[in-house]
Amino acid sequence: MQGRAGEDRGKEAFAADLPEDDIRVLAVRQRPFAAIFEDRAEAAAWKSLPSWYVVATGDNAIPPEGERHMARRMGAKTIEVDASHSIALSQPTAVAELIRSAVEATSAVPVTP
Repeated sequence: MQGRAGEDRGKEAFAADLPEDDIRVLAVRQRPFAAIFEDRAEAAAWKSLPSWYVVATGDNAIPPEGERHMARRMGAKTIEVDASHSIALSQPTAVAELIRSAVEATSAVPVTP
């Protein structure tokens, strides 16, 4: 598992609030850490589009204050949830609600009189 967090480190850093079975699956399915640097975005969408952000206050991979800084930098509408880095798995309802609010905010068609 060279370049991977491993099950023990993965739980601590990424999935402290997930069931053990989920952590084992995540440990064997993850890409090597260096692979995250292979794909590059051509442009930062947050510079020209509205943004939303979930701060995972129990994140041990990215410090919550770092998440708050990124959210402020992009001018994101932000919520905070007590969750690990794997927030979409541990708190799917909170994530879905934020996505729903983003869809509602961006899909409204102005009514012309």
